[in-house]
Amino acid sequence: MVVTPATDSADEPPAGSASKASTALARRIVQAMLTGDLPIGTMLPAEADLARQHSVGRSTVREALCLLEVWGAVEVRQGRSGGAMTRRPDAKAVGEALWIVMQFDQVSLAELLDTRRIFDVMLARSAAEGMTNEDVLDLAEATRGLGDHVADVEQYGVYNDRFHQVLVAACGNRALQVLVEATSSLTTDLIYELGDQIEWRRRSVELRQGVFRAIAGGRADDAEQAMARYRDEMSAWWSAHCPEAMHRAIDVLRDDRLIAPVAPPPRIAGRRTQVRAGERPATKASTRVARAIARQLLSGELQEGDLLPPETELAQRHNVGRSTLREALHLLEVWGAVEIREGRTVGAQLRRPDARAAGRALAIVMRFDRVTLAELFQTRTIFDVMTARLAAEQMTADGVLGLAESVRNLSDHVDDQDLYFAFNDQFFRILLAASGNRALRALLDAIKSITVDVMYEMGSPEEWRRQSVTLRTAVFRAIAAGDPDETERHMRDYRDTMFEWWSGQFPDAMASPMAIFRGRVAAPMARDLPRLLGHS
Repeated sequence: MVVTPATDSADEPPAGSASKASTALARRIVQAMLTGDLPIGTMLPAEADLARQHSVGRSTVREALCLLEVWGAVEVRQGRSGGAMTRRPDAKAVGEALWIVMQFDQVSLAELLDTRRIFDVMLARSAAEGMTNEDVLDLAEATRGLGDHVADVEQYGVYNDRFHQVLVAACGNRALQVLVEATSSLTTDLIYELGDQIEWRRRSVELRQGVFRAIAGGRADDAEQAMARYRDEMSAWWSAHCPEAMHRAIDVLRDDRLIAPVAPPPRIAGRRTQVRAGERPATKASTRVARAIARQLLSGELQEGDLLPPETELAQRHNVGRSTLREALHLLEVWGAVEIREGRTVGAQLRRPDARAAGRALAIVMRFDRVTLAELFQTRTIFDVMTARLAAEQMTADGVLGLAESVRNLSDHVDDQDLYFAFNDQFFRILLAASGNRALRALLDAIKSITVDVMYEMGSPEEWRRQSVTLRTAVFRAIAAGDPDETERHMRDYRDTMFEWWSGQFPDAMASPMAIFRGRVAAPMARDLPRLLGHS
Protein backbone atom coordinates (compact mmCIF):
# COMPACT_ATOMS: atom_id res chain seq x y z
CA MET A 1 0.00 0.00 0.00
CA VAL A 2 1.50 3.32 -1.11
CA VAL A 3 0.63 6.44 0.86
CA THR A 4 0.55 9.32 -1.59
CA PRO A 5 2.53 12.32 -0.36
CA ALA A 6 0.21 15.13 0.69
CA THR A 7 0.14 18.40 -1.22
CA ASP A 8 -1.46 20.45 1.57
CA SER A 9 1.07 23.07 2.55
CA ALA A 10 -0.16 22.89 6.15
CA ASP A 11 1.50 19.49 6.40
CA GLU A 12 4.82 20.56 4.91
CA PRO A 13 7.62 20.93 7.47
CA PRO A 14 10.00 23.89 7.64
CA ALA A 15 13.22 23.31 5.81
CA GLY A 16 15.78 21.41 7.82
CA SER A 17 13.36 20.22 10.48
CA ALA A 18 13.58 16.45 10.87
CA SER A 19 11.12 16.48 13.74
CA LYS A 20 8.52 18.37 11.71
CA ALA A 21 9.13 16.13 8.69
CA SER A 22 8.41 13.01 10.74
CA THR A 23 5.26 14.59 12.17
CA ALA A 24 4.08 15.49 8.68
CA LEU A 25 4.66 11.91 7.48
CA ALA A 26 2.77 10.49 10.49
CA ARG A 27 -0.12 12.86 9.79
CA ARG A 28 -0.29 11.83 6.14
CA ILE A 29 -0.50 8.17 7.13
CA VAL A 30 -3.27 8.89 9.65
CA GLN A 31 -5.15 10.95 7.06
CA ALA A 32 -4.91 8.05 4.60
CA MET A 33 -6.33 5.75 7.30
CA LEU A 34 -9.21 8.16 7.93
CA THR A 35 -10.14 8.37 4.25
CA GLY A 36 -9.91 4.61 3.77
CA ASP A 37 -6.98 4.81 1.34
CA LEU A 38 -4.98 2.91 3.95
CA PRO A 39 -7.35 0.39 5.58
CA ILE A 40 -7.00 -0.65 9.21
CA GLY A 41 -4.92 -3.82 9.42
CA THR A 42 -2.63 -2.94 6.51
CA MET A 43 1.10 -3.62 6.84
CA LEU A 44 3.04 -0.45 6.03
CA PRO A 45 5.93 -0.71 3.56
CA ALA A 46 9.43 -1.34 4.87
CA GLU A 47 11.31 1.67 6.27
CA ALA A 48 13.50 1.98 3.19
CA ASP A 49 10.46 1.94 0.89
CA LEU A 50 8.62 4.55 2.96
CA ALA A 51 11.71 6.75 2.98
CA ARG A 52 12.01 6.49 -0.80
CA GLN A 53 8.29 7.13 -1.39
CA HIS A 54 8.29 10.30 0.72
CA SER A 55 11.83 11.53 -0.06
CA VAL A 56 12.93 11.52 3.57
CA GLY A 57 15.66 9.80 5.54
CA ARG A 58 15.14 6.51 7.36
CA SER A 59 15.59 8.26 10.71
CA THR A 60 12.59 10.46 9.81
CA VAL A 61 10.57 7.34 8.98
CA ARG A 62 11.51 5.74 12.32
CA GLU A 63 10.43 8.88 14.19
CA ALA A 64 7.14 8.92 12.27
CA LEU A 65 6.50 5.27 13.13
CA CYS A 66 7.29 6.00 16.79
CA LEU A 67 4.78 8.86 16.74
CA LEU A 68 2.12 6.66 15.11
CA GLU A 69 2.74 4.02 17.78
CA VAL A 70 2.29 6.64 20.53
CA TRP A 71 -0.98 7.73 18.92
CA GLY A 72 -2.05 4.08 18.81
CA ALA A 73 -2.32 4.21 15.01
CA VAL A 74 0.17 1.41 14.32
CA GLU A 75 1.19 -1.79 16.06
CA VAL A 76 4.87 -2.65 15.59
CA ARG A 77 5.44 -6.39 15.33
CA GLN A 78 8.75 -8.15 15.71
CA GLY A 79 10.09 -11.32 14.09
CA ARG A 80 10.08 -12.74 10.56
CA SER A 81 6.58 -11.44 9.84
CA GLY A 82 7.29 -8.17 11.63
CA GLY A 83 6.55 -4.63 10.56
CA ALA A 84 4.17 -1.80 11.32
CA MET A 85 0.47 -2.63 10.94
CA THR A 86 -2.15 0.10 10.99
CA ARG A 87 -4.72 -0.10 13.79
CA ARG A 88 -7.59 2.01 15.04
CA PRO A 89 -6.36 4.38 17.78
CA ASP A 90 -8.06 4.07 21.17
CA ALA A 91 -8.16 6.33 24.19
CA LYS A 92 -5.87 4.15 26.27
CA ALA A 93 -3.14 4.21 23.62
CA VAL A 94 -2.95 8.01 23.58
CA GLY A 95 -3.99 8.74 27.17
CA GLU A 96 -0.42 8.78 28.44
CA ALA A 97 0.02 12.41 27.35
CA LEU A 98 -2.92 13.33 29.56
CA TRP A 99 -1.67 11.19 32.46
CA ILE A 100 1.77 12.84 32.34
CA VAL A 101 0.14 16.29 32.61
CA MET A 102 -1.70 14.97 35.68
CA GLN A 103 1.53 13.70 37.21
CA PHE A 104 3.21 17.10 36.77
CA ASP A 105 0.11 18.68 38.37
CA GLN A 106 0.45 16.15 41.25
CA VAL A 107 -3.03 14.73 40.71
CA SER A 108 -3.99 12.07 43.24
CA LEU A 109 -6.00 8.89 42.80
CA ALA A 110 -8.67 10.47 45.06
CA GLU A 111 -9.06 13.35 42.57
CA LEU A 112 -9.27 10.90 39.67
CA LEU A 113 -12.00 8.93 41.42
CA ASP A 114 -13.91 12.16 42.14
CA THR A 115 -13.73 12.99 38.43
CA ARG A 116 -14.90 9.49 37.49
CA ARG A 117 -17.87 10.01 39.81
CA ILE A 118 -18.98 12.98 37.69
CA PHE A 119 -18.81 10.87 34.53
CA ASP A 120 -20.42 7.74 35.95
CA VAL A 121 -23.39 9.45 37.57
CA MET A 122 -24.20 11.12 34.27
CA LEU A 123 -23.71 7.84 32.37
CA ALA A 124 -26.07 5.97 34.71
CA ARG A 125 -28.83 8.56 34.20
CA SER A 126 -28.30 8.54 30.43
CA ALA A 127 -28.43 4.72 30.34
CA ALA A 128 -31.68 4.61 32.33
CA GLU A 129 -33.24 7.11 29.94
CA GLY A 130 -32.23 5.52 26.65
CA MET A 131 -30.60 2.09 26.93
CA THR A 132 -31.82 -0.49 24.40
CA ASN A 133 -33.01 -3.97 25.34
CA GLU A 134 -29.81 -5.40 23.86
CA ASP A 135 -27.72 -3.04 26.02
CA VAL A 136 -29.70 -4.08 29.10
CA LEU A 137 -28.92 -7.72 28.34
CA ASP A 138 -25.21 -6.86 28.02
CA LEU A 139 -25.31 -5.00 31.33
CA ALA A 140 -27.10 -7.94 32.95
CA GLU A 141 -24.39 -10.30 31.72
CA ALA A 142 -21.65 -8.02 33.06
CA THR A 143 -23.41 -7.66 36.44
CA ARG A 144 -23.89 -11.43 36.71
CA GLY A 145 -20.25 -11.99 35.75
CA LEU A 146 -19.10 -9.67 38.55
CA GLY A 147 -21.00 -11.75 41.10
CA ASP A 148 -19.91 -15.10 39.67
CA HIS A 149 -16.21 -14.18 39.64
CA VAL A 150 -15.89 -12.01 42.74
CA ALA A 151 -13.17 -14.34 44.10
CA ASP A 152 -11.07 -14.16 40.90
CA VAL A 153 -9.35 -10.78 40.66
CA GLU A 154 -8.55 -11.21 36.98
CA GLN A 155 -12.03 -12.23 35.81
CA TYR A 156 -13.64 -9.69 38.13
CA GLY A 157 -11.52 -7.02 36.41
CA VAL A 158 -12.72 -8.18 33.00
CA TYR A 159 -16.41 -7.96 33.96
CA ASN A 160 -15.84 -4.68 35.80
CA ASP A 161 -14.40 -3.24 32.59
CA ARG A 162 -17.30 -4.66 30.55
CA PHE A 163 -19.90 -3.18 32.95
CA HIS A 164 -18.56 0.33 32.35
CA GLN A 165 -18.05 -0.24 28.61
CA VAL A 166 -21.77 -0.95 28.23
CA LEU A 167 -22.69 2.26 30.06
CA VAL A 168 -20.24 4.30 27.97
CA ALA A 169 -21.47 2.81 24.68
CA ALA A 170 -25.09 3.58 25.62
CA CYS A 171 -24.55 7.29 26.36
CA GLY A 172 -24.52 8.28 22.67
CA ASN A 173 -21.90 11.03 23.03
CA ARG A 174 -18.69 9.89 21.39
CA ALA A 175 -16.57 12.73 22.80
CA LEU A 176 -17.59 11.77 26.31
CA GLN A 177 -16.91 8.11 25.51
CA VAL A 178 -13.30 8.89 24.61
CA LEU A 179 -12.72 10.89 27.79
CA VAL A 180 -14.33 8.25 30.01
CA GLU A 181 -12.23 5.52 28.40
CA ALA A 182 -9.03 7.55 28.83
CA THR A 183 -9.62 8.22 32.53
CA SER A 184 -11.06 4.80 33.35
CA SER A 185 -8.00 3.05 31.94
CA LEU A 186 -5.77 4.94 34.36
CA THR A 187 -7.98 4.68 37.47
CA THR A 188 -8.53 0.97 36.88
CA ASP A 189 -4.80 0.33 36.50
CA LEU A 190 -3.95 2.31 39.65
CA ILE A 191 -6.56 0.50 41.75
CA TYR A 192 -5.47 -2.86 40.32
CA GLU A 193 -1.95 -2.17 41.58
CA LEU A 194 -3.23 -1.65 45.14
CA GLY A 195 -3.82 -5.39 45.46
CA ASP A 196 -6.47 -8.07 45.89
CA GLN A 197 -9.27 -6.65 48.08
CA ILE A 198 -12.07 -9.20 47.96
CA GLU A 199 -14.00 -7.43 50.71
CA TRP A 200 -14.45 -4.38 48.51
CA ARG A 201 -15.25 -6.47 45.45
CA ARG A 202 -18.16 -8.15 47.28
CA ARG A 203 -19.58 -4.78 48.35
CA SER A 204 -19.01 -3.41 44.84
CA VAL A 205 -21.12 -6.22 43.37
CA GLU A 206 -24.02 -5.39 45.68
CA LEU A 207 -23.86 -1.71 44.76
CA ARG A 208 -23.56 -2.43 41.03
CA GLN A 209 -26.60 -4.71 41.20
CA GLY A 210 -28.56 -1.74 42.54
CA VAL A 211 -27.35 0.39 39.62
CA PHE A 212 -28.36 -2.31 37.14
CA ARG A 213 -31.86 -2.72 38.60
CA ALA A 214 -32.51 1.03 38.40
CA ILE A 215 -31.24 1.23 34.81
CA ALA A 216 -33.18 -1.85 33.69
CA GLY A 217 -36.31 -0.32 35.23
CA GLY A 218 -35.78 2.95 33.39
CA ARG A 219 -35.65 4.91 36.68
CA ALA A 220 -33.20 7.72 35.90
CA ASP A 221 -33.22 9.38 39.35
CA ASP A 222 -32.71 6.04 41.10
CA ALA A 223 -29.92 5.09 38.67
CA GLU A 224 -28.14 8.38 39.34
CA GLN A 225 -28.44 7.97 43.10
CA ALA A 226 -27.33 4.31 42.99
CA MET A 227 -24.25 5.18 40.95
CA ALA A 228 -23.42 8.11 43.24
CA ARG A 229 -23.67 5.75 46.24
CA TYR A 230 -21.37 3.22 44.54
CA ARG A 231 -18.77 5.86 43.71
CA ASP A 232 -18.93 7.52 47.15
CA GLU A 233 -18.54 4.21 48.97
CA MET A 234 -15.68 3.26 46.67
CA SER A 235 -13.74 6.44 47.46
CA ALA A 236 -14.46 6.09 51.19
CA TRP A 237 -13.42 2.41 51.26
CA TRP A 238 -10.12 2.91 49.47
CA SER A 239 -9.35 6.07 51.45
CA ALA A 240 -9.80 4.09 54.69
CA HIS A 241 -7.75 1.08 53.56
CA CYS A 242 -5.06 2.74 51.40
CA PRO A 243 -4.92 6.39 52.56
CA GLU A 244 -1.36 7.08 51.40
CA ALA A 245 -1.92 5.63 47.92
CA MET A 246 -5.18 7.57 47.51
CA HIS A 247 -3.73 10.96 48.35
CA ARG A 248 -0.18 10.93 46.97
CA ALA A 249 0.52 12.09 43.42
CA ILE A 250 0.02 9.43 40.78
CA ASP A 251 3.13 7.97 39.12
CA VAL A 252 2.72 6.99 35.48
CA LEU A 253 6.41 7.32 34.58
CA ARG A 254 7.40 4.01 36.17
CA ASP A 255 8.43 1.20 33.86
CA ASP A 256 7.12 -1.48 36.27
CA ARG A 257 3.44 -0.48 36.34
CA LEU A 258 0.90 -3.28 36.32
CA ILE A 259 -1.94 -3.19 33.82
CA ALA A 260 -5.40 -4.42 34.78
CA PRO A 261 -7.15 -7.06 32.63
CA VAL A 262 -9.22 -5.51 29.84
CA ALA A 263 -12.60 -6.79 28.68
CA PRO A 264 -13.47 -7.24 24.99
CA PRO A 265 -16.04 -4.71 23.79
CA PRO A 266 -19.69 -5.70 24.37
CA ARG A 267 -21.20 -8.16 21.89
CA ILE A 268 -17.78 -9.22 20.57
CA ALA A 269 -17.41 -12.85 21.55
CA GLY A 270 -14.37 -15.10 21.50
CA ARG A 271 -11.74 -12.47 22.36
CA ARG A 272 -9.31 -13.14 25.18
CA THR A 273 -8.36 -10.54 27.75
CA GLN A 274 -5.46 -8.43 26.56
CA VAL A 275 -3.34 -8.73 29.71
CA ARG A 276 -3.23 -11.45 32.33
CA ALA A 277 -3.13 -10.76 36.06
CA GLY A 278 0.23 -9.59 37.36
CA GLU A 279 1.69 -8.98 33.91
CA ARG A 280 3.87 -5.96 33.19
CA PRO A 281 3.84 -4.65 29.63
CA ALA A 282 7.19 -4.59 27.83
CA THR A 283 8.67 -1.08 27.76
CA LYS A 284 10.57 0.08 24.68
CA ALA A 285 14.03 1.54 25.19
CA SER A 286 12.92 4.89 23.73
CA THR A 287 9.99 5.02 26.17
CA ARG A 288 12.29 4.27 29.11
CA VAL A 289 14.61 7.13 28.08
CA ALA A 290 11.69 9.54 27.62
CA ARG A 291 10.31 8.63 31.06
CA ALA A 292 13.74 9.04 32.65
CA ILE A 293 14.11 12.57 31.24
CA ALA A 294 10.55 13.45 32.25
CA ARG A 295 11.27 12.22 35.80
CA GLN A 296 14.35 14.47 35.94
CA LEU A 297 12.21 17.45 34.91
CA LEU A 298 9.54 16.52 37.44
CA SER A 299 12.06 16.16 40.31
CA GLY A 300 13.76 19.49 39.56
CA GLU A 301 17.03 17.85 38.51
CA LEU A 302 16.37 19.43 35.11
CA GLN A 303 14.65 22.81 34.83
CA GLU A 304 12.01 24.14 32.47
CA GLY A 305 13.76 26.13 29.74
CA ASP A 306 16.97 24.06 29.86
CA LEU A 307 18.39 22.82 26.58
CA LEU A 308 19.14 19.11 26.65
CA PRO A 309 22.73 18.07 25.78
CA PRO A 310 23.58 17.18 22.15
CA GLU A 311 22.21 13.88 20.87
CA THR A 312 25.56 12.08 20.99
CA GLU A 313 26.16 12.98 24.64
CA LEU A 314 22.57 12.20 25.64
CA ALA A 315 22.67 8.82 23.86
CA GLN A 316 25.85 7.86 25.70
CA ARG A 317 24.40 8.98 29.03
CA HIS A 318 21.36 6.71 28.58
CA ASN A 319 23.33 3.91 26.87
CA VAL A 320 21.19 3.84 23.71
CA GLY A 321 21.73 4.46 20.01
CA ARG A 322 20.97 7.83 18.41
CA SER A 323 17.91 6.48 16.59
CA THR A 324 16.45 5.31 19.94
CA LEU A 325 17.26 8.68 21.48
CA ARG A 326 15.52 10.53 18.66
CA GLU A 327 12.43 8.41 19.20
CA ALA A 328 12.57 9.33 22.89
CA LEU A 329 12.84 13.03 22.10
CA HIS A 330 9.94 12.79 19.70
CA LEU A 331 7.89 11.03 22.38
CA LEU A 332 8.72 13.84 24.84
CA GLU A 333 7.60 16.32 22.19
CA VAL A 334 4.26 14.48 21.86
CA TRP A 335 3.87 14.66 25.66
CA GLY A 336 4.60 18.40 25.53
CA ALA A 337 7.74 17.99 27.69
CA VAL A 338 10.21 19.31 25.09
CA GLU A 339 10.09 21.82 22.28
CA ILE A 340 12.39 21.05 19.34
CA ARG A 341 13.97 24.36 18.40
CA GLU A 342 15.57 25.27 15.08
CA GLY A 343 17.98 28.07 14.16
CA ARG A 344 20.80 29.54 16.22
CA THR A 345 19.62 27.92 19.48
CA VAL A 346 18.90 24.55 17.91
CA GLY A 347 18.13 21.74 20.33
CA ALA A 348 15.49 20.20 22.56
CA GLN A 349 14.28 22.69 25.16
CA LEU A 350 12.50 21.33 28.21
CA ARG A 351 9.05 22.65 29.08
CA ARG A 352 6.32 21.74 31.54
CA PRO A 353 3.73 19.49 29.84
CA ASP A 354 0.30 21.06 29.51
CA ALA A 355 -3.06 19.72 28.45
CA ARG A 356 -2.86 21.10 24.90
CA ALA A 357 -0.51 18.25 23.97
CA ALA A 358 -2.99 15.79 25.48
CA GLY A 359 -5.78 17.55 23.59
CA ARG A 360 -4.01 16.94 20.28
CA ALA A 361 -3.62 13.25 21.13
CA LEU A 362 -7.27 12.92 22.16
CA ALA A 363 -8.36 14.74 19.00
CA ILE A 364 -6.90 11.92 16.89
CA VAL A 365 -9.00 9.29 18.65
CA MET A 366 -12.06 11.52 18.42
CA ARG A 367 -11.51 11.96 14.69
CA PHE A 368 -11.49 8.19 14.16
CA ASP A 369 -14.67 7.98 16.24
CA ARG A 370 -16.22 10.73 14.04
CA VAL A 371 -16.86 12.98 17.03
CA THR A 372 -18.72 16.16 16.05
CA LEU A 373 -18.24 19.67 17.36
CA ALA A 374 -21.78 19.43 18.78
CA GLU A 375 -20.73 16.44 20.91
CA LEU A 376 -17.68 18.36 22.11
CA PHE A 377 -19.91 21.29 23.09
CA GLN A 378 -22.22 18.96 25.01
CA THR A 379 -19.25 17.43 26.82
CA ARG A 380 -17.89 20.89 27.70
CA THR A 381 -21.27 21.64 29.29
CA ILE A 382 -20.87 18.73 31.72
CA PHE A 383 -17.39 19.91 32.71
CA ASP A 384 -18.16 23.62 32.93
CA VAL A 385 -21.30 23.22 35.03
CA MET A 386 -19.52 21.03 37.58
CA THR A 387 -16.42 23.27 37.61
CA ALA A 388 -18.50 26.41 38.18
CA ARG A 389 -20.40 24.75 41.03
CA LEU A 390 -17.18 23.69 42.74
CA ALA A 391 -15.78 27.21 42.27
CA ALA A 392 -18.85 28.75 43.90
CA GLU A 393 -18.38 26.43 46.87
CA GLN A 394 -14.65 27.02 47.32
CA MET A 395 -13.49 30.25 45.62
CA THR A 396 -11.45 32.61 47.81
CA ALA A 397 -11.82 36.38 47.97
CA ASP A 398 -8.71 36.75 45.79
CA GLY A 399 -10.23 34.35 43.27
CA VAL A 400 -13.43 36.40 43.13
CA LEU A 401 -11.39 39.56 42.48
CA GLY A 402 -9.47 37.79 39.71
CA LEU A 403 -12.68 36.57 38.13
CA ALA A 404 -14.17 40.07 38.32
CA GLU A 405 -11.14 41.46 36.51
CA SER A 406 -11.41 38.73 33.88
CA VAL A 407 -15.09 39.52 33.19
CA ARG A 408 -14.31 43.24 33.02
CA ASN A 409 -11.49 42.61 30.55
CA LEU A 410 -13.77 40.44 28.41
CA SER A 411 -16.24 43.32 28.25
CA ASP A 412 -13.57 45.95 27.56
CA HIS A 413 -12.00 43.96 24.70
CA VAL A 414 -15.09 42.32 23.18
CA ASP A 415 -14.30 43.94 19.80
CA ASP A 416 -10.84 42.30 19.62
CA GLN A 417 -11.07 38.55 18.90
CA ASP A 418 -7.50 37.75 19.99
CA LEU A 419 -7.81 39.53 23.33
CA TYR A 420 -11.30 38.12 23.86
CA PHE A 421 -10.00 34.56 23.49
CA ALA A 422 -7.05 35.23 25.80
CA PHE A 423 -9.29 36.67 28.52
CA ASN A 424 -11.80 33.86 27.88
CA ASP A 425 -8.99 31.40 28.66
CA GLN A 426 -8.15 33.37 31.80
CA PHE A 427 -11.78 33.22 32.97
CA PHE A 428 -11.91 29.43 32.78
CA ARG A 429 -8.45 29.00 34.29
CA ILE A 430 -9.59 30.91 37.37
CA LEU A 431 -12.66 28.66 37.66
CA LEU A 432 -10.54 25.54 37.24
CA ALA A 433 -8.02 26.67 39.86
CA ALA A 434 -10.87 27.32 42.31
CA SER A 435 -12.50 23.92 41.69
CA GLY A 436 -9.81 22.21 43.76
CA ASN A 437 -9.71 19.10 41.52
CA ARG A 438 -6.55 18.94 39.41
CA ALA A 439 -7.71 15.88 37.45
CA LEU A 440 -10.84 17.74 36.38
CA ARG A 441 -8.67 20.71 35.46
CA ALA A 442 -6.39 18.62 33.22
CA LEU A 443 -9.34 16.97 31.45
CA LEU A 444 -11.16 20.25 30.86
CA ASP A 445 -7.97 21.92 29.66
CA ALA A 446 -7.53 19.13 27.10
CA ILE A 447 -11.10 19.26 25.77
CA LYS A 448 -11.15 23.07 25.95
CA SER A 449 -8.02 23.30 23.81
CA ILE A 450 -9.87 21.47 21.03
CA THR A 451 -13.18 23.36 21.18
CA VAL A 452 -11.62 26.81 21.53
CA ASP A 453 -9.17 26.25 18.66
CA VAL A 454 -11.98 25.09 16.36
CA MET A 455 -14.15 28.09 17.29
CA TYR A 456 -11.22 30.47 16.79
CA GLU A 457 -10.55 29.04 13.35
CA MET A 458 -14.23 29.38 12.39
CA GLY A 459 -14.18 33.00 13.56
CA SER A 460 -16.06 34.06 16.66
CA PRO A 461 -18.57 36.76 15.61
CA GLU A 462 -18.66 39.89 17.76
CA GLU A 463 -22.42 39.43 18.19
CA TRP A 464 -21.80 36.18 20.07
CA ARG A 465 -18.89 37.61 22.06
CA ARG A 466 -21.12 40.37 23.42
CA GLN A 467 -23.85 37.91 24.37
CA SER A 468 -21.24 35.68 25.97
CA VAL A 469 -20.03 38.51 28.23
CA THR A 470 -23.58 39.11 29.48
CA LEU A 471 -24.09 35.43 30.29
CA ARG A 472 -20.63 35.14 31.90
CA THR A 473 -21.38 38.17 34.09
CA ALA A 474 -24.39 36.31 35.54
CA VAL A 475 -22.14 33.32 36.32
CA PHE A 476 -19.64 35.60 38.05
CA ARG A 477 -22.30 37.27 40.21
CA ALA A 478 -23.61 33.90 41.38
CA ILE A 479 -20.07 32.75 42.26
CA ALA A 480 -19.34 36.02 44.07
CA ALA A 481 -22.54 35.49 46.08
CA GLY A 482 -21.37 31.97 46.99
CA ASP A 483 -24.54 30.38 45.58
CA PRO A 484 -23.69 26.99 43.95
CA ASP A 485 -27.26 26.34 42.72
CA GLU A 486 -27.54 29.71 40.97
CA THR A 487 -24.00 29.33 39.61
CA GLU A 488 -24.88 25.94 38.13
CA ARG A 489 -28.08 27.34 36.61
CA HIS A 490 -26.34 30.33 35.00
CA MET A 491 -23.41 28.27 33.68
CA ARG A 492 -25.83 25.78 32.14
CA ASP A 493 -27.76 28.68 30.61
CA TYR A 494 -24.51 30.07 29.18
CA ARG A 495 -23.46 26.73 27.68
CA ASP A 496 -26.95 25.89 26.34
CA THR A 497 -27.28 29.35 24.75
CA MET A 498 -23.83 28.95 23.24
CA PHE A 499 -24.74 25.57 21.79
CA GLU A 500 -27.98 26.91 20.27
CA TRP A 501 -26.28 30.01 18.86
CA TRP A 502 -23.41 28.17 17.19
CA SER A 503 -25.74 25.43 15.92
CA GLY A 504 -27.88 28.10 14.29
CA GLN A 505 -24.96 30.00 12.77
CA PHE A 506 -22.78 27.03 11.74
CA PRO A 507 -25.08 23.98 11.44
CA ASP A 508 -22.83 22.07 9.02
CA ALA A 509 -19.67 22.57 11.08
CA MET A 510 -21.42 21.60 14.31
CA ALA A 511 -22.86 18.38 12.86
CA SER A 512 -19.72 17.25 11.01
CA PRO A 513 -16.83 15.16 12.34
CA MET A 514 -13.91 17.29 13.51
CA ALA A 515 -11.15 18.00 11.05
CA ILE A 516 -7.55 17.61 12.17
CA PHE A 517 -4.16 18.25 10.54
CA ARG A 518 -5.38 21.38 8.77
CA GLY A 519 -2.69 23.75 9.93
CA ARG A 520 -5.12 25.27 12.42
CA VAL A 521 -4.01 28.47 14.13
CA ALA A 522 -4.38 28.03 17.88
CA ALA A 523 -6.49 30.52 19.78
CA PRO A 524 -4.55 32.92 22.03
CA MET A 525 -4.23 31.81 25.64
CA ALA A 526 -3.92 33.79 28.85
CA ARG A 527 -0.12 33.43 28.70
CA ASP A 528 -0.19 35.43 25.43
CA LEU A 529 -1.71 38.50 27.13
CA PRO A 530 1.54 40.49 27.57
CA ARG A 531 2.27 40.15 23.85
CA LEU A 532 -1.32 40.93 22.83
CA LEU A 533 -1.44 44.00 25.08
CA GLY A 534 1.90 45.21 23.75
CA HIS A 535 3.85 44.63 26.97
CA SER A 536 7.36 43.20 27.07
